[in-house]
Amino acid sequence: EAPAFLDTPEKVSCLEGQTAVFGCRVTGDPYPQVTWSKGKAKPFTENTAKYTLYYDEDLDAHFFEINECSVADTGIYTVTLQNVHGTVTK
Repeated sequence: EAPAFLDTPEKVSCLEGQTAVFGCRVTGDPYPQVTWSKGKAKPFTENTAKYTLYYDEDLDAHFFEINECSVADTGIYTVTLQNVHGTVTK
């Protein structure tokens, strides 16, 4: 089963110094790999003081947080789902 979004990320606005939170729910078989990225930059792969990636089992959702937002964080963020049956990006 090709990867698909059950809920897509919403547009997020964030004031300087606050935390921006992006989230999505996905499906696919095998379960897709979920990757967050900004523009054409390489994907975020690990948690840092600035960026947090996690899966919430209770909500069955994947999240990406940007901590202490600043002007440098402005841009287009995407989430890509990938498994052996295909790739989809929002």
